[in-house]
Amino acid sequence: MKVKKTIQKLKSKKRVVIAAIGDSLTYGSWKVTKGYLDFLSDNLHKKYLKSKFKIFNRGFPGDKAEDGLRRLDEDVLLLDPDLVFIQFGLNDFLNNTSLGKYADAISAMIKKTKENTKAEILLLTSPSLYKPDENKRIKKYHEVLEEIAKKNSLPIIRIDQYWENEIANGTRYTKLLQPDKIHPRVAGYKLMAEAIMDAF
Repeated sequence: MKVKKTIQKLKSKKRVVIAAIGDSLTYGSWKVTKGYLDFLSDNLHKKYLKSKFKIFNRGFPGDKAEDGLRRLDEDVLLLDPDLVFIQFGLNDFLNNTSLGKYADAISAMIKKTKENTKAEILLLTSPSLYKPDENKRIKKYHEVLEEIAKKNSLPIIRIDQYWENEIANGTRYTKLLQPDKIHPRVAGYKLMAEAIMDAF
């Protein structure tokens, strides 16, 4: 599923405002020089020549979905965005947030965004994790996010699946993840941006 209205606006060279709310994966400066939003900006400039867009990075390290909900008004809605990225799940998983509480917070963000803006919404999963048992458990959050996307007829980018396909084709996890086995290396962020471009 594409972000059709945003694509049309990019093609028309009208100003486009993109707001990305999320955790440290969106924040993107944990021991790296470029995050996925930096690569995404490069990719959009290449695809939509002379387009006028601004990406506001509203990622905050350590945030869970409920934290994003608390920040939504001031950090995102006041920008009157054309497109909003919502990316949470990693810290909900690490802090054992219940799937129901996670779903409620994501759903509330979607509802508030729809009620207060005309923005399109793009949901993003986190990358897959290195340890198989942890990856199996975090996938439950990804599946909840996909259910929410279907319920609200929203596009979703399964970054975890995109990573797993890359790994199945021979890329090593160590090339994508930092030693903490959580935060991406520059190559991992570049891969995230490539996945998100599917919506554009």
